Amino acid sequence: MKNKDTLVIVLSFLVFVLLVLLSYMFLKAKYEEKVRNIDTYQECVDAGYPVAESYPSVCRTPDGRSFTNPDEVIEDGTEADGGDTESGDVEPKAVDVRVYFSKGLDDPSLVGYVMRSSSRTDIGTYTIEQLIKGPTSAEKSQGFLSPLSFTGAYKCTSNEVELPIDFKLVVDKGTKVATITFCRDVNSSGVGTDGRITSTVTATLNQFSTVDKVIILDSNGNCFGDMSGLNNCLK
Repeated sequence: MKNKDTLVIVLSFLVFVLLVLLSYMFLKAKYEEKVRNIDTYQECVDAGYPVAESYPSVCRTPDGRSFTNPDEVIEDGTEADGGDTESGDVEPKAVDVRVYFSKGLDDPSLVGYVMRSSSRTDIGTYTIEQLIKGPTSAEKSQGFLSPLSFTGAYKCTSNEVELPIDFKLVVDKGTKVATITFCRDVNSSGVGTDGRITSTVTATLNQFSTVDKVIILDSNGNCFGDMSGLNNCLK
């Protein structure tokens, strides 16, 4: 009798373990199916998966996939007039863009532009790269000055190739706000240089139809040139 009771207990335990295992496998399969069916950023967010504190924001699923917020455009969201390509074009058409440089040292807000041409799709990034590169010798003789240069270690990398870069540019297509973040320390002799940098960067980016406002952040994520420490550009 005792052996029979023991056998019943053992069998009951095995059945219980089997039921638990089957239930686990069923729930695991349903969970994995739920994860596999997520195809958009919003679905990822609605499912409660973590969203990285980045710009643009990125939601990641447990199976390793990531979804970028479609309302936040990265690298760089700028559009130049005449830069659209027709369906079937092999390469984008080259467009003319303006690069604004300082004109003299007395007034930090005084800027003038020179023309550049590029077929790059990240045309906003291209214009800032040209601003950093500076005017040609002929343009310098006309009084054009570039106030923007960097020093020190790189603090961010390109999303595509993981190479160090001087800055990152993103444009929120909903609000038309362009945010440029410097990835290195800026060479600055004071408020005059900061003002010239702000004026040239702002004028260069404001030429694009997708930009209504420009926010400039230093390598620490603070408002560039804001001596108050209140980060007023973010308010």
